[in-house]
Amino acid sequence: MAQYQYINRNYPLMIKKYSILLLLATTWSSMAQETTVTDSIPAKENQLDEVHVEKKKPTYTTKNGVIKVDIANSIYNSIPNPLDVLRKLPNVIVSADGEGITIMGRGTPLIYLDNQKIGMNELNALVTDDIKSIEIISNPSSKYEADGRAVVLITRKIGRREGFTTTVAETVSFKRFYSNYLNLNSSLQKGRFEVKANLSYNQSKPWEGNASNFTIAEKDLQSGYDVHAKTFKPELNSGVGVVYKINDTDYFSFTANNQYIEDHSTIYANSALIQEANATRVATDSDTRAYRNFLNAFLNYQKKFKEKEAQLFTGFQYSGLNRKGNYDVYNTYNDAAPLYSQFRKQHFILDAFSGRIDYEQLIGKGIKWEIGVLYGITTARSVFNVNDYEQQATTHSNYRHQEQQAAAYTQLSGTFHKMSYRLGARMEDMKVRGHFKDDSAPPIRKQLDNFFPKVQLDFPVDSTQTISLNYARSIERPEYASLTQVTAYINPYYAFSQNSNLNPAFTSEVTLNYQRNDKSIKLTYYDRRGSMYYGYDYDAAKTLLTSLPLNFKKETGYTLEFTMPFTHNSWNSINIVSVLWNRVEDPSVAPRKSNPFLYLYSSQMFTLPHDFTIAVSGWAIGKRTETFFNVEPLWCMDLSVSKKLGKSWQCTISCNDIWESMAYKQDMQLYPVAIQTTYFTNVHEFALNLRYTFGKVKASAYTEKVVDENTNRIR
Repeated sequence: MAQYQYINRNYPLMIKKYSILLLLATTWSSMAQETTVTDSIPAKENQLDEVHVEKKKPTYTTKNGVIKVDIANSIYNSIPNPLDVLRKLPNVIVSADGEGITIMGRGTPLIYLDNQKIGMNELNALVTDDIKSIEIISNPSSKYEADGRAVVLITRKIGRREGFTTTVAETVSFKRFYSNYLNLNSSLQKGRFEVKANLSYNQSKPWEGNASNFTIAEKDLQSGYDVHAKTFKPELNSGVGVVYKINDTDYFSFTANNQYIEDHSTIYANSALIQEANATRVATDSDTRAYRNFLNAFLNYQKKFKEKEAQLFTGFQYSGLNRKGNYDVYNTYNDAAPLYSQFRKQHFILDAFSGRIDYEQLIGKGIKWEIGVLYGITTARSVFNVNDYEQQATTHSNYRHQEQQAAAYTQLSGTFHKMSYRLGARMEDMKVRGHFKDDSAPPIRKQLDNFFPKVQLDFPVDSTQTISLNYARSIERPEYASLTQVTAYINPYYAFSQNSNLNPAFTSEVTLNYQRNDKSIKLTYYDRRGSMYYGYDYDAAKTLLTSLPLNFKKETGYTLEFTMPFTHNSWNSINIVSVLWNRVEDPSVAPRKSNPFLYLYSSQMFTLPHDFTIAVSGWAIGKRTETFFNVEPLWCMDLSVSKKLGKSWQCTISCNDIWESMAYKQDMQLYPVAIQTTYFTNVHEFALNLRYTFGKVKASAYTEKVVDENTNRIR
């Protein structure tokens, strides 16, 4: 096995080095070629060829706390997975397991696809080729749900020419193991109808690993483990979308996406337990056979009333998730014979329905009034069974969680003298019900009625400078999967669990922003009650330490951020420098000093002659000391080179996490547990992407009106 891993980890490095050198050499050679007319080619006289003048759009633009990234016309469109696209964007941090994203200094963002809120499952079901742009909004308006201090807005492409076009893309990826991604994306537009379809089949082999050591001094106990998982993960994504354009401003649209994933994995863990000078070594093998099926669908209608200068939007959404898995666990104690220790069976089902109506109208000179309502109902059910053959015990859990949400918002925006304003308020009513089928615990009943004001004032200094002041109150709700009693088995002494009693966190914040042209300086202060972090629970009778999400009493923090985009001819760049500080207060946390830390991000893109594009990006986070945990410095660097081959072909070579620097290392002190953990990532990658586009398009008799993006419904 060691030799096999060595080959898989080093052979791609050789390919990577020589491929980059070859492609860069080709670039230099192409740039060095002269394009003058030679004597052997007769010059054409008295003939004027067609001249096409095209202004190159900048990849990055910034305005009033919004960073917008052009995906369709940049090297990012060659990345098959939207999550990997987000991994490369400014201020975005993807978790080590790839299951969540955070915005630096802002926490977990809302994710919007056009006019509808989506989650990580919907995001993973998308194809990058269908994305036009991604915006990172740090000061979202009251139109958004209140559970988010930031928004990631994904805008899809809309066809403007009649005809049929299809893109076929193949990506081969070398990480620790080889993976393959095949994608087909088609679009047909005829008159007022547009039909889109996508189909992708991925054969990925992700690798995960982490190591941990914990100490409980008062129990004279030490334990540690080193675990890694190898997975074979075939994945099928499919989607269809239909748009009917009633006229130049009104439309109906329907979109549905499905993602089916099989998970065949083996988890290996080597563990040790030392208690009162007695040592036990355990080797754990867990075999997983699981699948996940996800479906989401949108139905939208938009209508504009020109005489009233008004717009109506109505949308309905359904999301369904069915996740099921069987797990066999074998333990070997002190090099003895392996024991069949546990059989674990888990089943998680989620159904979510929502509908919304938004209306906006100009009610005076330059004054826009917006109002909207939303209603949603979500039901989640988790069934969890464990047969523990070592302890001769059986565990059965059947938990049902339901949420009903009703929300309404109103907002006024306009200009008073030279000052621009946006005044909004949102009221949300949330009913939460949860219970175990066997009544093994008291039912959970919560009624959450909350008011969320938002204010933004913009004071122009002159035509190039603006000072903005923002105030907002928001809520952070736990994920549905966190509100169950499902656990993940690591070894006999350590497990990950969820927490059905987890409560939401509430945040109030003030932001001061100074912008000069496209460069800005932003200062933010926030106060959060009920922050959610992972903590620990120790069961002395079972000698079991369980990691689970908990609410902490209070958190405060500051962020100072400098954003500096730059565009010059074929050079597109954005650079961010942030200084962050925060402190958590809770009875379980020993008082300890919190230190400020740095976040740095830089991305440089060069569009070269002969259709070459080179992109270099990287980010770094300094050492963090945040009251009850320390996180070691972390940094990453990526390189991509792309070349268009004629009108139909495009080839891209990508090298991600070039120096294999991605490993999250942290230590935590929560009474009575002290723990040190390292999370290894699977980001180090060499990938080759080949895209072919065919089909014919022509100018359409139907001309779609370009909507001012500053007035779109979720700005």
